[in-house]
Amino acid sequence: MGIYYLSGLGTSPGATLLPLDYLYLMLKMALNGNNDAKMFFERSGELNQEQKGDVEYIIIFTSKEVIEGTIKPRNLTDTWFNSQPNNETSIPKIVTKSLSKLVKNCSLKKGEWIKGIYFVQVDFKDFTDCYEKIFITMKALLRKEVWINLIGGSNQITLSLFLASGLTGIAPNYLYIFQDDISKIHPDIKRPNFENPNITIPPPNWCEFPFFWLGLENEVLQGIENAFGDRDIIHKNELLSVLDNNHISHQHLAKLRSTSLIQFLNNDAVKKGVGFSAIKDYNIETNVDNMTKWKEWGVKKGILFQADINSPFNLNKMKLTHIQA
Repeated sequence: MGIYYLSGLGTSPGATLLPLDYLYLMLKMALNGNNDAKMFFERSGELNQEQKGDVEYIIIFTSKEVIEGTIKPRNLTDTWFNSQPNNETSIPKIVTKSLSKLVKNCSLKKGEWIKGIYFVQVDFKDFTDCYEKIFITMKALLRKEVWINLIGGSNQITLSLFLASGLTGIAPNYLYIFQDDISKIHPDIKRPNFENPNITIPPPNWCEFPFFWLGLENEVLQGIENAFGDRDIIHKNELLSVLDNNHISHQHLAKLRSTSLIQFLNNDAVKKGVGFSAIKDYNIETNVDNMTKWKEWGVKKGILFQADINSPFNLNKMKLTHIQA
């Protein structure tokens, strides 16, 4: 089982490409027998899987303007392959073409290269739109290994990736790479020897956030809901019992109040706060629970595009006839 890489994309393709560049260089090092690279990917894949770390699918959330190419790349430089990214017709083509060059130069074999690159159209300024599409995508990938890039696209996309992942518990890895020069579409390091790379592991400015999951909070919310049942008001001791059952300090009762999850009517009487239903609304009900259903959902919404992973690297709007189980 390979990695599903999720990322936003704006006008700086390097923000989407940087983690992938490093991942493929480290994959090549692991295939060449480098122990540090092997240890880096030890957490990846199935327990007894022989080869680990290959990126199987890439799913990118971006705007209509980026997909249609009405926003053009500007002031970009390619210090690895000396391509001319500013001359490309679209930013998605820069991403796909750059990855193809990288994999070709690393001489990766079939099975070590990407099976599919998908672009999902979102309203990058609308958090609700971004969140819904990202959450449903993640629900379709619950049985997959997902790594999330937190530096591509708008703040609305990034926050949606982080929050939806926390509610679904889908991603064990959140990637963040800082680079001063955002005009460079590849890492700001000396051009590597792609056949035999030897980069620092972890790479320069590579940052991973710890596993973030709101499953505990979901259990608390469910416990609170069960405590209320059909009642509008309960005694605070019943809430304290919920906290005890989840091994949470009684001091967190004040946090439940300050976040509007509960409201005190007096010292003992408690009712649900306005924030209780609001946070539960983030857990969107959907029957999209696998990739086939996800593709069907995306096609029906008219928001799903697939990139050619070989020349001419075109971006094609998906149709139902493109979907295979």
